[in-house]
Amino acid sequence: MSTIKANAYLDSVGGNTATINGITPAFSSQAQAIAGTDNTTMMTPLRASQAIAALTPAPTTAQVLSATAGAAVGSVGSYAMLSSALTRATGASVAGSSLFYFGLNTGGVSTGAAPSGTWMLMGNLSGGTNQGSVWLRTA
Repeated sequence: MSTIKANAYLDSVGGNTATINGITPAFSSQAQAIAGTDNTTMMTPLRASQAIAALTPAPTTAQVLSATAGAAVGSVGSYAMLSSALTRATGASVAGSSLFYFGLNTGGVSTGAAPSGTWMLMGNLSGGTNQGSVWLRTA
């Protein structure tokens, strides 16, 4: 292995190769970057990005469902049955202070306290009283 000396200089000759004090460095392949065991080749930003992407896979369905089931009531990412006195279109984003927890019981409609945060309507509210729908807390 060669050592780069103090006051090294980089020469580029119009292509994708360069020399440092007359030494042409080797660059990691994608496989080497992902394996992470090579300590003699140079990593480029592309190879670093590819290694990170390969080593941090997307969560499985089971992991997502487990995290959703473990969410606290009213936390970001949780769902709730809420009501609004105003007409709202699907996808509307609303402050929790203008909503209230909503449920049905044998005597009719029951209401609860207003939730905190920002909520997105996952259903539809056409207006009127005593209407509720499913909402997702987004912030």
